[in-house]
Amino acid sequence: MVSVFQFKDPTQQANRYDTVKYELPEQPRQVRVETARACSARCTWCHLWGRPADQGLPKQDTFMATALYEAVLDDIATWPKPLVEIVPVNFGEVFMRKDWQELMALTSKRLPKTGICVVTTGILLNEENLEKLAQVSTLAYVNFSLNAFFAETWARQHQRPEKLMQRCVEAVHRFRDRRPDVRTNVSMVYDQRAVTEIEKDLFLNYWAPFGQVSVSPASFAGWPDIKPKVPVTLPCRSVFDGLTVFEDGQVSTNCCFNGLKEPSLGIGMVPGQRLLDIWAGERLRKITELHNGGRRAELPLCKGCTFA
Repeated sequence: MVSVFQFKDPTQQANRYDTVKYELPEQPRQVRVETARACSARCTWCHLWGRPADQGLPKQDTFMATALYEAVLDDIATWPKPLVEIVPVNFGEVFMRKDWQELMALTSKRLPKTGICVVTTGILLNEENLEKLAQVSTLAYVNFSLNAFFAETWARQHQRPEKLMQRCVEAVHRFRDRRPDVRTNVSMVYDQRAVTEIEKDLFLNYWAPFGQVSVSPASFAGWPDIKPKVPVTLPCRSVFDGLTVFEDGQVSTNCCFNGLKEPSLGIGMVPGQRLLDIWAGERLRKITELHNGGRRAELPLCKGCTFA
């Protein structure tokens, strides 16, 4: 992603929303592949799994066919430059797949210069799975989405038994011992309706010595009852960063909240189209023009989202 703006002093009059623009690079930096439309938790703030069934929650777990995943890898392997990051999930949990280890090995073999990035709740990382994960040769980054400091908060938010939180916490410690070379991040989605300030501070203080820690607000993109009070006109950096391939082959822009396959962000389909052709295509160009032009509100999901 190439920024075409520079901010030196936040008080300068020139620092306005309309000066923030991005250029689309020659190829994506990141590709997310939804190999598992299934999750080990039902986080109350989640824009997909926290919804009631009548608001879009998938009625059953679905998984990307291995042949389709291989086709995506083969496509990426032909790119002029190696892809920087591949994320084998979007809104799912890769460890929900029985063959997740084989998928990781396949990815390392086909894309040896591309880092594999894993996002997980940690719920399924028992000793066996943890050891298998540590053996992935091109693993570059693991984010543990813990989201709480107290077990009772964790259980309420994830809608899972309190006792499972201990496994998640221990998984962070054990994984870092096995793979200190891999970037490790512990994250919290901060929902003020569920987490107090003191719990957020305790979370940050506890995990800071273990590596990177991130706390992100729940932006509630797509939720009908919560909308930004101030219109968001800044372009979204995710749109200019990469692509998402859903389990059925639909391709969309990268988006932190597009769990329901928002049609206005759909830009292609695989197989049938090459990913770089989709990246350079008219549909993505129009989306980037809307974002750079301060008109993201013309895209339904982007209108109600505060991420930029």
